[in-house]
Amino acid sequence: MIKVASGGEITFTHADDGTAPHTITVVRSFPGATLDEIFACGNPGGDCANALAAHAAGGFTPVVNVGAAGLDEPGDSLFLFDDQSVTADVSAPSGTTLKYLCAIHPWMQGTIQVQ
Repeated sequence: MIKVASGGEITFTHADDGTAPHTITVVRSFPGATLDEIFACGNPGGDCANALAAHAAGGFTPVVNVGAAGLDEPGDSLFLFDDQSVTADVSAPSGTTLKYLCAIHPWMQGTIQVQ
């Protein structure tokens, strides 16, 4: 769990051993625990498929904001290439817990507790 103040900034860094890109995609809920449920995130209309389509809309968009600027609601997404960092404002109100996953690797999941 990551803790950050509402209006604060958060930085994600691609620091794993692989070179595959990642996203930080805010979702309403995590997929179920089975492989079928995890990979269903990429099915048409799924959170992962929607996020990747939004990043590809009109060329390539590294930051997708569904609502207000910053991370505040499901559908917001950041795209992160190998050896890159991305910083975003957290605009969700205090008391919110944002669930996020990687739309490319949906088993990679975390939460942001907004204080």
